[in-house]
Amino acid sequence: MSIKVGLVGLPNVGKSTLFNVLTNSSVSAENYPFCTIDPNVGHVIVNDDRIDKLVEIDKPANVVKSTIELYDIAGLVKGASSGEGLGNQFLANIREVDMMIHVIRCFENDKILHVDNRIDPISDKQVIDVELQLKDLETVDKKIEKTKVLIKKGSAVQPQLALLERIKNHISGGNDVRTMTFEEEQKSFVSEMQLLTSKPVVYVVNVNDSLKDKRLDDIKEYFNRNNDDFILFPIKLASELSSLTEEEKMDFNEEMNTINNIIDDLMRIIYRKLDITTFFTSGSDEVRAWTIKKDTNAKKAAGVIHSDFEKNFIKAEVCNFNNYCSNREVNTNKVRIEGKDYIVQDGDVIFFKVGV
Repeated sequence: MSIKVGLVGLPNVGKSTLFNVLTNSSVSAENYPFCTIDPNVGHVIVNDDRIDKLVEIDKPANVVKSTIELYDIAGLVKGASSGEGLGNQFLANIREVDMMIHVIRCFENDKILHVDNRIDPISDKQVIDVELQLKDLETVDKKIEKTKVLIKKGSAVQPQLALLERIKNHISGGNDVRTMTFEEEQKSFVSEMQLLTSKPVVYVVNVNDSLKDKRLDDIKEYFNRNNDDFILFPIKLASELSSLTEEEKMDFNEEMNTINNIIDDLMRIIYRKLDITTFFTSGSDEVRAWTIKKDTNAKKAAGVIHSDFEKNFIKAEVCNFNNYCSNREVNTNKVRIEGKDYIVQDGDVIFFKVGV
């Protein structure tokens, strides 16, 4: 499945630099607002130690890891919801992604401009929050008006109107839609509106190399109080390390491990927030990781590989990852035969049997 994640935040907070680090790219990251207009798009390779183990066992001719499609969306500014700084265009870009990485600046550097000429991470976060909420209010208000017209014409959509009014009141109170709960039958209706604040988010706090800043305690307390997922990320250090040769990187082994661990933590949060799990296909031809939504059954998982696999599904030969690695004898490695309704578990190694 395709996973689309967008980098958002104020201008000059480190989004494009983080994009380059995560995608091994070299897009422009100049020191002025709106250096990025159209979103840059790249792919992040998701490291998974289990892939390495499967490669060691099956020695395949080809290896394919999971990837995330990353969008470097131009910086938003106060007033973006009403068109400031080409805001409507950038907000539309956010609407197309599944999840946001909200980058927040928490470092001093007189050479890098701040749109408000001060470093205040919590205030910066709130500026973006408000702009997204205002845009959602605009979307909900338009939907309310259309729904009222339908009611006047005799359509029985009063429950939808009541739901829209509840959403409007929630946002008007300075809250994001993602903090609301909905009945199962309401979820598709809400999803169709593509509300910006309904999207999952993880906050990346761009910090100094030393990870020491007097503001960090306040920032940690703020995010923890609001049950927000956040990561402290020395993006400048990560960028400098990524530009080194492999030989030079060996002299910075501790720093490289720190950055790699931070990136791995970020990927884990993204998978958790999007309810994504991984299964594998493994053999001498290819070892490959496949991403699916949690609670996906075997037949639909087969369709991720190819639509014909779902259409002509017969059965799935499934082995738990640990069992697969502990014993390679086919008759004793606890391969199970599962049908179409089997719920695929994270780490399953699967061979699908299909008809023709």
